[in-house]
Amino acid sequence: MNYITESEIEQIALDILHEELGYTVLYAPDLADGAHKEREFSDMVLKLNVV
Repeated sequence: MNYITESEIEQIALDILHEELGYTVLYAPDLADGAHKEREFSDMVLKLNVV
């Protein structure tokens, strides 16, 4: 029997968002670093680019 892991499903979803839908995928801790961080590490960010 073949299994797919949660991390594999997550990576597939990120690949689709990036490659097919044009999203920029960022590493969450990079968003939370710095003195003037935009939001907390636990916040979800999905920015839609509408043309």
